[in-house]
Amino acid sequence: MLNIEAVEDAGRLSSLEAGWNELLQRSASDGIFLTWEWVSVWWEVYGGSGRYRPLVLVARDGEQVVGVAPLMVDRVAGPMGQLAPRQLRFIGTGEDVTPEYLDFFVERGREQEVSTALCAHLLREQRDAWDTLLLERLLRDSPNFDIIRRALGQHEITLQEQGELECPFAALPPSWDEYLASCSKHFRKRIGYNDRRLERDGEVRYLFVDDDIPLEQAYELLVQLNRHRFGEEGQSFRSAEYVEFHRRLCQQLLPRGSVLLAVLKVGEEVAAVKYDYCYGGKLWGNQGGWSREWEKKEVGNVMIGRLIRWGIERGYKEYDFLGGADEYKQRWSTASRQMVDLAGHNVTLRGRLFRLGDEGKRWLREHVPPETYQKIADIKRSLKL
Repeated sequence: MLNIEAVEDAGRLSSLEAGWNELLQRSASDGIFLTWEWVSVWWEVYGGSGRYRPLVLVARDGEQVVGVAPLMVDRVAGPMGQLAPRQLRFIGTGEDVTPEYLDFFVERGREQEVSTALCAHLLREQRDAWDTLLLERLLRDSPNFDIIRRALGQHEITLQEQGELECPFAALPPSWDEYLASCSKHFRKRIGYNDRRLERDGEVRYLFVDDDIPLEQAYELLVQLNRHRFGEEGQSFRSAEYVEFHRRLCQQLLPRGSVLLAVLKVGEEVAAVKYDYCYGGKLWGNQGGWSREWEKKEVGNVMIGRLIRWGIERGYKEYDFLGGADEYKQRWSTASRQMVDLAGHNVTLRGRLFRLGDEGKRWLREHVPPETYQKIADIKRSLKL
């Protein structure tokens, strides 16, 4: 018989570290954004504001942990005070970092039993702890996706799908030549041309963290060049929390060999930096930056090609570009997945009231002219409603 424990005290989160990653790796949901390193560092950096309360559900079969729902309650601050919704979310969402492929993680083959029990606990023992639900960045092909929908539906919670997002990826063959053969003739020529063009500007060197360049030096270059690349329109590496989160995360992941941080130098000039992860037999594309002086030389594409080749040489099976169907991702990828958000309301009185309020907002957006809707929003904001 399964026993479900709810960890609701931030001081007790550290007690979950033992066995967390081992269970994750035995699950079908294994991914870098669900590792203990990611979750614990996120809580260290963002969890101390008082806005979030952990609600991590742990399923045990006897002494063995067989499932974890890494959840929290987002106590949205605002002028409505106690009437503000308490939103159930995955740990790691709600701030400026963007984890993906979030999920429950369960002993492989026991998803139906364990995920159903975790959902039932949310609707029975924890029914008064939250008002609305927003489970973001779930893979549609996760074995838990339909189970969660059905289990919550049995308790009269209607879930809406929001924000579907394509996630391109490249399956990596045994050799770089085989990978190139899968690309279009035009794109193959473009890859070779970009490499040769850089070589005419000076000696091309790739410096990999830990082997060729210290982590702190490479990380500072990443922050500088990412800001230089995007200017004032950028969102990554802007807040102090974002910079500190990834700094600490790299420090945690580097000893495990899970950080892929590379610097491209042409001659003595730093042209680009790429920051990815190595985890679970694949590469996870993340962030990068480059000097605008090198932008016309397509140094971003050059770096992707180099890291894909690096991964192939070391036996990695995939380069995952994560969410967003950007044109450059489409050129490099061979297939794609889909992520989706699930949103709903609790069946408590508070949950029903917030559902009515959200339905009213949706009706206004659909039936009121945009300019009128904006005026209403401005009035509400000025009155702090």
